[in-house]
Formats: sequence, structure tokens, C-alpha cells
Amino acid sequence: MENAQGYEYQYDKNGETVSGVTTDNWLAITGLPVGEYTVYLRAVSDDENFSNSESIAFTFRRERAELWRTPCSYYSEVLDQTFSCDVVAYDDGNYEIAGLYGSDKTIEFNADENGEILVFNAYKVNPPYTYVDAGAYNLCLYIGSGYSGVECSRTSGYVWYYTYLYDKDGNYLGGGHDEVTWGGEDEPTESIDFLVGDYTETSSCYDLTIDWTNWVEITDKTSDVTTVVLGVGFDIQLYVVIAAAILFVWGTYFFIQWHSLHHTKFMHWLTHLSLATQVGEKNWWLAIQRRLD
Repeated sequence: MENAQGYEYQYDKNGETVSGVTTDNWLAITGLPVGEYTVYLRAVSDDENFSNSESIAFTFRRERAELWRTPCSYYSEVLDQTFSCDVVAYDDGNYEIAGLYGSDKTIEFNADENGEILVFNAYKVNPPYTYVDAGAYNLCLYIGSGYSGVECSRTSGYVWYYTYLYDKDGNYLGGGHDEVTWGGEDEPTESIDFLVGDYTETSSCYDLTIDWTNWVEITDKTSDVTTVVLGVGFDIQLYVVIAAAILFVWGTYFFIQWHSLHHTKFMHWLTHLSLATQVGEKNWWLAIQRRLD
């Protein structure tokens, strides 16, 4: 506003009055619970040639915002039937089961201090009974101690309650537990084999020699090397490693046994190598043992 040096504002938040002055032509308000609010504004000036303006009021409604939504399964024990639905979390701390009994109806709920369900959109409440519209059915929830439970997170959850089920004509269909579940199972792990699969890669490689006298690199040979990778799961890889280990151990045993029986030059060389690398009787090793002792 022309000639205004600032704007004075006032509104109520959580039962307390918030006021102040800003020189901006906008006002950011955060942390408001769901509900209707009125903000009072007026232009102010310290110049004696101008007076403060009259207050104007802006009224708006703060709606809750959806934090997350995840698919879930809704099981009715009375019908012995499972429905697909969504569980939704809102920034006011409450939850919603959307798609109740395959309809467009919902249950808005939270948990009390004992972890039992609290329903907010019942069309009738007569404790311990809570009545909810479920499209083609009417639910009478028995909200008593030990007859319901709520465990909610984005990755997994479990909501259950005891229900007396009626059709729209008021006919009683039976009583049983309703259970809503989502997540909770091990998520599939996408391994490198799964992501990459089978592939063939050709790379240009070269042999490199260093001329240490002149400190120069000499490329002796350049060639293309083809790498072939077969996407095999970790279980198959484990079996291959075990089989290779067995073949290596048995193969080594029979290989050494054959050379030992035939007194080959290789066996003589291996014997000399074993004696030469045996450190148990070496003087320097015995000296170290004596110092340690």
C-alpha cells in the first residue's frame, strides 16, 4: 500500500493470539492445525502525515494434507473375503482406510493410549459400539478393551477390530474380526545380477611396460578383451563355489597321490620346496621363539 511503512497482523493459533509487524507484502503462517482461521491486517506508518489504515480480515480454512498412501488388504471374517483398499496418513496425525468393503467409503481413525482404535467419522456412536457406513454394508464396531488394535507406519501396519456386519436392509450377517494389513514382508532385493542380467562387454586393453631408466611408459600391445557375464543368482553361485571347492580338494589329493606313487621329478621338487619353506626348525625362527618365551 502506498505510503505504508509496514503491515500489522494478528491471528489466533492453538488458542493464543499471534501478532506482529512485517514490511513484506506477504505473510507466512505455518504449524496450523486443521480448522478455520481469520487473519487481521492493517497498514501502519510512523509518518504523522498519514494515519494507520482500518483493519481488514482474511478468513481461510486449513485442510489436512496427505503424507503418504499405501495399498493394503482388508479381510472380513464374516464374509471370508479380502478387499483391496488404501491406508492414508495425514499431517494431523490421523489415518484413513479408503475403499471400505470395496466401496468409496472410508474409516478415519487413530489409536488411543492403549493402542486401540478411535473412529472419527462414525454415523452413530453408542459406546462401546461405533457404527460406520461401508457402502453395501453397515459396520457395528465393538470398541472394547482387547477387541481392536492399531499399528501404523508407512512400510507396514496392522489394524483390526471386532465387527457386527449388517446389510443395508438391516439384516444381521454375523460377527467377526476385520483385519487391515500392509507391508511387513521382506522386500525383494534387486541384486546386481537382477539389474544387469546377461551382457557382453568389449574393452580395449593394453600391456604396459615401464622403462625405469628413462622413466617412460612403453605400450607393448593393444588388444580388445571381451567380457561375457551371465546373470546368475546368488544361490546358483553358491552351488558353483561349493562344487569347485570339492573338485579342487579332491583333484589336488589325487594329483599329489599319483606323483607320490610314481616318484616323479615334480614330487621331488615339491618335497625340497616343502623343506626349504619349513620355518619351524630355522635358526632365526627358533631365536624369535626363545625371545618370546
